[in-house]
Amino acid sequence: MGKGIGLSAKKYALHIISNGFKESTLTKMDRSGLNPYFKNVIISEDVGVNKPDKAIFEYALGKAGAEKHESVMIGDSVEADIRGAQGYGIKAIYFNPLNKEKPEDVEWQITHLEELLLHF
Repeated sequence: MGKGIGLSAKKYALHIISNGFKESTLTKMDRSGLNPYFKNVIISEDVGVNKPDKAIFEYALGKAGAEKHESVMIGDSVEADIRGAQGYGIKAIYFNPLNKEKPEDVEWQITHLEELLLHF
């Protein structure tokens, strides 16, 4: 996972949107060593809404200084991550490491993070 993230972070600005609690999310980020790869960590507790609410995606894009057309959401929750992003007008990639059946409304999926390097 670190290799794929590291290579992607050199080319793209990476941000996290989490429905987790602030303290536990920041602790996980710190312990995993992922902090250097991400410019922003958007936590629903701080924003006041959870994914799939459009407001959290709007907040995240504003914080990132990004536009919908130049952004991609990568997530493992079809409802919160993928449908939430798509409902806001952001392309989304379903991270599906267990290779569950892909819903028809999910355009893109990957089963390994390294697959991102092939597409982006």
